[in-house]
Amino acid sequence: MTCGNLACGREQYGTNIKGNSHAVAHYKSTSHPVAVKLGSITPDSADVYCYQCDDMVLCSDLKPQLARFGINLDTTQKTEQTVGEMVSANIFAIISDGLSSLLESGTKFEL
Repeated sequence: MTCGNLACGREQYGTNIKGNSHAVAHYKSTSHPVAVKLGSITPDSADVYCYQCDDMVLCSDLKPQLARFGINLDTTQKTEQTVGEMVSANIFAIISDGLSSLLESGTKFEL
């Protein structure tokens, strides 16, 4: 949680969770060891991983740490989605809204 870098983690073998190890690459290039799994953040806790220790860790000051990056623990909800899935869902919603508005306006278009 040194810089607020947003990156995907490693593939978790034996599960359907895919990853590209971008967070590992970030750690190796910057020595920023601690990362938070965004989908795990709740008002009470979050999954915090230390790449230097290669293990999950407890973060006693999680709320102020995340607040530095604009994350309010009091208003977050846990999701099992990966960062990629959350981004894809948001992009799909934006495209769907735009397409719906376009169709409702009666505008003709070609693909």
